[in-house]
Amino acid sequence: MIEKKKINWLSLFVICIGLTGVYGIPYLTRGFYDVFKDAMNLSHTQIGMLMSVFGTLNIFAYLVGGWMADFFSAKKMMIIGCLGNSVLGLTILLFPTYGVLLVVFALFAFTANVAFFPAMIKAIRTLGDSSDQGKLFGFKETFYGLFGVIVGLLVIVLGNLSGGDDYTKYKLLLVFYSVMTLIPGILLMFVYKDVETEKSEKKPNSKVMILTALKMKRTWLVAISILTCYTVYAGLTYTSPYLTDVLGMSNDMSSVLGIVRQYLASMFMCAIFGIIADRVGSSVKICNYTFIGFLVLGILLLIIPAKASMLIPLFSVIILLTIIGCGVRGIYYAQIDEAKFPLEITGTALGIISFIAFFPDVFYYSVMGNIIDNAIASGNPAAGYKVVFLVSVIITVVGIVAGFFLYKSIKNDDAKKLAENK
Repeated sequence: MIEKKKINWLSLFVICIGLTGVYGIPYLTRGFYDVFKDAMNLSHTQIGMLMSVFGTLNIFAYLVGGWMADFFSAKKMMIIGCLGNSVLGLTILLFPTYGVLLVVFALFAFTANVAFFPAMIKAIRTLGDSSDQGKLFGFKETFYGLFGVIVGLLVIVLGNLSGGDDYTKYKLLLVFYSVMTLIPGILLMFVYKDVETEKSEKKPNSKVMILTALKMKRTWLVAISILTCYTVYAGLTYTSPYLTDVLGMSNDMSSVLGIVRQYLASMFMCAIFGIIADRVGSSVKICNYTFIGFLVLGILLLIIPAKASMLIPLFSVIILLTIIGCGVRGIYYAQIDEAKFPLEITGTALGIISFIAFFPDVFYYSVMGNIIDNAIASGNPAAGYKVVFLVSVIITVVGIVAGFFLYKSIKNDDAKKLAENK
């Protein structure tokens, strides 16, 4: 039993190396927004377009990938995702043009969100029972954060030693992330063993599986909960350029904040949130408390004047928002187990949930990028960023309502089962 747990944690460790690499390049904007922008000489609108191409294809990729995760080997799908992602990273390194970026970001939707992501979630769910879900998903983000911090700090140090220009740092990022998908793509062949779901002579067909997931009220409530977390987290992408464009912070300091947001906070807070969720016995409840924190901090970002003299209080609010925003990412998928989705339709339900939760990728970055560019052109960049913060506040209110009904639904169901058993 102990040996099996060690193998499961080793599998999680390797999977998370792949996770860091798979999402490292398409989400460079989260940790290295200014480096990416300056190295490739891109505007906020162009970056928004890249993210929109990736995001638009992703919403369909989640549906296809979720369905495939219920019919095909999670191990093989994760390997395909890792190796394919490595090839795409090296392609950008060899042909660094905006046209190539557009094509590669489109293909990232397949490697990351058809092949890797749904299979990864299903694989992690099978590495432990219901009492371990918070820790497993929390430590998923912890390992992800650990590897990301190592890569980020190496890039900043080696980049500065090599001359300090943004293009050198960008090339180093591509190399590191490409290697970080190649290695786990090979290791997964040996360390991870597929866990088969409950067998039956006649497996449900695709239509039945999809309809079953769609009819579950909790599918929609979990989706809205994750949508809230994701939208607020996406808004954090713009806190780095907010500090540089509006408050005069340097690009290096902005990158450090990006590393803190993307990786360092995840490294500690996701594990803490996961442990707390398991002890409390409810990931849903912890998510709901987090939404209240989102609301308070989002309102503070709106009302604190955007000027250099307010750098410390604004920076403090952003760090707090980053801490809880990263922490909740470690447990929001644990809600799937708490909501008691049957394992045999986990992938299908996950595809539908992800389609809804990440739908903002279709338009969010391009719209926000355009708003910020227009605000900068008009001489009032702070106004553009305030729109980002306002959107986060509005979606948080929606999340609070959905979270309340999700928690109530689960507790009512538990009470009914308890009464039936008695």
